[in-house]
Amino acid sequence: MKGVAEPIQTVDHRLPQQCLRCHSALPLVQAEGAKVAERRQVIDLPTTVFDVIEHCTLAVTCNCGQAYVNRFPAGVSKTVQYGPNVRVCGNI
Repeated sequence: MKGVAEPIQTVDHRLPQQCLRCHSALPLVQAEGAKVAERRQVIDLPTTVFDVIEHCTLAVTCNCGQAYVNRFPAGVSKTVQYGPNVRVCGNI
């Protein structure tokens, strides 16, 4: 299955505000300092056409060298997958 170039929605999953090792504030955690570590798309049925929501985890490295990459939420396990509405309709 292939993803789409232009999803209808992108969800950025937030990183912690501070380093869990040294407790320093992570540099620009929610701004330009974090980069997209990985993308996954969930293809689901809308009312008339497919809605594609892209989930992005972020990655940042603390000034002390500790690296952070967040995790995808439960249910978002593949690079491209069907959402719950598609699975119900098609028994996928």
